[in-house]
Amino acid sequence: MTLTFRDIMTADASALDDAAAAFRRMGKRFGELHTDYNTRVSGQVARSSWAGVARVSYDEVARVSSGQFGAAKHQAQNIATLLTKAYDDLADRKRTLGRRVKAAEEDKMSVDGDGRVTLDTTKLNEGERVARGHDHTYAEALDEQTAKWQSSIDAALEAVNEADVAIKRALIAAVEPPQGPRGRSTRMQSRQSRIHAPGTRQDLDRILRELPGRPRPGRPGRIPPQLDLARRRRASGHERECHGAGSGHARRAGPRRPEGLQGRAGQGVRHRR
Repeated sequence: MTLTFRDIMTADASALDDAAAAFRRMGKRFGELHTDYNTRVSGQVARSSWAGVARVSYDEVARVSSGQFGAAKHQAQNIATLLTKAYDDLADRKRTLGRRVKAAEEDKMSVDGDGRVTLDTTKLNEGERVARGHDHTYAEALDEQTAKWQSSIDAALEAVNEADVAIKRALIAAVEPPQGPRGRSTRMQSRQSRIHAPGTRQDLDRILRELPGRPRPGRPGRIPPQLDLARRRRASGHERECHGAGSGHARRAGPRRPEGLQGRAGQGVRHRR
């Protein structure tokens, strides 16, 4: 949604600065949780004698949990940085718009609440009012001056809207992985948006693929080398036996008679006899 002149002049951008402070506190807290988890939870288990399949599974879960705490810390810090930059940028552009409005009013212009610039005839002296009414050239010069101030204020208004859109895109990129042409997340993105949400489904899928013996999507499960070798030896011996028997049978056997209604009928006649 495009911001209007009234929206910008009445908005309080300090809320962005407050939000940035809140995210900085959040990042600090996630960092504390990250340290506590590594020290008091996964660290305690690492120093224990627990072993087995359950321990292997826990190690994978602990690695993900620790990574999520760390990623959440960095994500909160990145968002705080974006919000601080957003506050500084918007506040600076709003000040530029305010300075242009003030300069226009000092140049005998009037700027209403919607950003429309008109000539303030009350600021003209008697001679200027007479010249404006009788001198066509002077009247055109005043109109051109009014149009220039309108263009200047419109440009400042557009700059604020451009900053607002850029900030929105940066914040979305900080919390959502960008989508590719077919809706798939992709990491081919601009430097500004190289922040993606941690702890996603892709992390879980990657962990499952890395677990030994787990089947990968669309692929057979991993077979231990000893079992695989035994299976291949048995398959090779069976293939040689089938090949030898099949070659002798092929020389003796004639064409096979297809089984159909005649075969079934013959069986039925033998049954009646």
